[in-house]
Amino acid sequence: MRKLYLTFFLLIGILFCSAQSKINIDGLRLLREYKLGQSAEVMSTGSSPKITEFSDFSQLENIAAIVEISSDATIEELELAGCKVLKQREHLAIVSLPINHIETFAKSEAVKRIQFGKKMYAKLDKARNATNTTWAHLGMMVDHKYTGAGVIVGFMDQGIDPNHVTFMNSDQSASRVKRVWTFLGSNGSYDAYETPEAIASFTTDMRDATHGTHVAGILAGGYESDRNLPYYGVAKGADIAMSAGVFTDANIIYGIENIILYAQSENKPCVVNLSIGSNVGPHDGTDLFSQYLDILGKEAIICVSAGNEGNEKIVLNKTFTESDKKIKSFVVENVYDGLHAGTVEFWGSDDKPFSVTAMVYDVLADTIVYKMPVVNKSMVTSDGKSLEWIYVSNGEQYEEGDISDANFDKAFKGSYGSYIGVTALVDGYNNRFNSVIKYYLQNTAANTGNYVMAFIVEGEAGQKVYAYSDGNYSEFSTKSKSGWDDVVYDGTISNMACANNVIAVGSFNSRGYGLEAEKEISSYSSYGTLVDGRELPHICAPGCMIYSAYSSYYVKYLIANEGYAETDFAYKATINGVNHYWAGMAGTSMASPFMAGAVALWLEANPYLDRDDILKIAQESATKDDYVTNSFLKVKWGAGKLNVIEGLKLAIASKAGISDVITEEKRLIVTSNGDNRYEVFVAGENKLNVRLFNMSGMQVLNDSSQDESIMIDASNLSKGVYLLSVQGETAKYTKRILVK
Repeated sequence: MRKLYLTFFLLIGILFCSAQSKINIDGLRLLREYKLGQSAEVMSTGSSPKITEFSDFSQLENIAAIVEISSDATIEELELAGCKVLKQREHLAIVSLPINHIETFAKSEAVKRIQFGKKMYAKLDKARNATNTTWAHLGMMVDHKYTGAGVIVGFMDQGIDPNHVTFMNSDQSASRVKRVWTFLGSNGSYDAYETPEAIASFTTDMRDATHGTHVAGILAGGYESDRNLPYYGVAKGADIAMSAGVFTDANIIYGIENIILYAQSENKPCVVNLSIGSNVGPHDGTDLFSQYLDILGKEAIICVSAGNEGNEKIVLNKTFTESDKKIKSFVVENVYDGLHAGTVEFWGSDDKPFSVTAMVYDVLADTIVYKMPVVNKSMVTSDGKSLEWIYVSNGEQYEEGDISDANFDKAFKGSYGSYIGVTALVDGYNNRFNSVIKYYLQNTAANTGNYVMAFIVEGEAGQKVYAYSDGNYSEFSTKSKSGWDDVVYDGTISNMACANNVIAVGSFNSRGYGLEAEKEISSYSSYGTLVDGRELPHICAPGCMIYSAYSSYYVKYLIANEGYAETDFAYKATINGVNHYWAGMAGTSMASPFMAGAVALWLEANPYLDRDDILKIAQESATKDDYVTNSFLKVKWGAGKLNVIEGLKLAIASKAGISDVITEEKRLIVTSNGDNRYEVFVAGENKLNVRLFNMSGMQVLNDSSQDESIMIDASNLSKGVYLLSVQGETAKYTKRILVK
């Protein structure tokens, strides 16, 4: 294939057309890979490393995407542009269209912006007691037992086994799994299982995964017939809806849509768990995925795991000063020996540009092998749109327009498809300057692993720049060299958890495991102070070594392929000749469904609670013990430790306040006289009977008056919220009071 030698000055002139400027950065990269895949020379190459986000990407016919619709456009106009609209909410739609038609589609005036290509990744016994969940299950301190009955709980995940016994009802006569949808491709299509017979015939979406089964067991597992098995979940009486399959942004949104629409058809409240995420992105809730998630969050409570990168070296940020206007770092592998692959994103706090230089560095010789052209303001169009990706590539990865460089070729001689790509733009949603490096560098015997990627970011004094690595294969490092910047950990929060209408959940250790101390914050739990000042996560739930259900198909896979034995799993129950398994996992992936299960219990108590109500309840009821209050990383804890029973009390109290207060409440005046003494006055009444109830429904005070006022003394009562019931001759009044 012809090698093209282009100068830097020619590259400056390569700017996006109007269609390309509407396509998100990941989408443009995948379009490049699709075109490369169509090349006969690349396709005829023998076995090679996976260089695309999707297997056999070049063979895809259709792909699903999230589209922002122009303000004056209609759905009909959008479809006339060449797509099929799968779902639409407000100004956003999920569409499916031929991948080779995307650039033409983007030229339509009906399309304002299109996003596709970003891939997400999957991120009990003691846990129930640590959060006082058991009290809710037993009905202690509240009016009855709460199990999430009457609530739909759902999730999007991978490795589901909906016929695990833990998802049956209490007498095992029927499954609580009411819907299953599997997305096995990237075009937005799915298989639906909507009857008991269809679900019973379903096996699994992925035999080599169990994450979804484990998450679902924490969220809503209910098998407790065996006294030796304490590994049931939180919302053990709730109905379950499962979405599973390929984690593209459009598939995830579509899966949540299906769950919410099913709950609405049943006229039941809904909570959705997402134990998945991505470390790259603006981390401010402005990307199209987050915007769509916020819309869905108006109709269901959505819990999102904070991420498991709280102790990984994937974040750098710095406010530049007159004496220090640079960020310098190496990007080294953290998973696979000899493979550097992934994404690094740079975000400013505003539209002020900065420059980014990617390079190949020989760490043994301490020299720069190759420098990419500098990405800066001069390479962005006047209207802030993105420039075209600039690539340097070796050997058989050339595409017309790529840079060819002898030093780069020499550094990665013998590897297939090594490349670095860079781009930059001013983001149209948050007006922040953004630059991206995408790279795939395979070290070989020729370079003995000493060549790594590095970058330098340069700006002006007072400017703040954030750098994120996707964390899948690589992390930041100083390589023990002076003058290079070390990481920070504040900022490791998942981009998905930064949406504005979700609940972000971190992890604490309800049991100790390895270096994780019991009752402490989990070292891996991600957190971040965002550019808009928000601090995440909102709250922490148990996530360290939580025992839950395992997919039987995954267990069989491990035994057949990985040398496992049945004794390697925590517990096995044989029901009607079928083996069911339980074992442990750790991560905020486990904490988020625990929080979602608690939300289901609270929605059972009050189905009218919205996201803001739930967040307020969670934060006001959270346990703030010494581990929380004495922590030097308070932002990592959020409000503290989830307390299910205290939150349930507040949910019950909020329902009482809504349903029992009459329209004439203005006649009732309750005045505090200090020391938890209250004067109750009802204008126009000649006789009053006053009763006080705790949140368990137990009467704790009863007094009467032959007058329109009465003094009550609550000084001997425990702190908390109480329900005041006042019966007059003409009407009844209800009000909540707080005993301090």
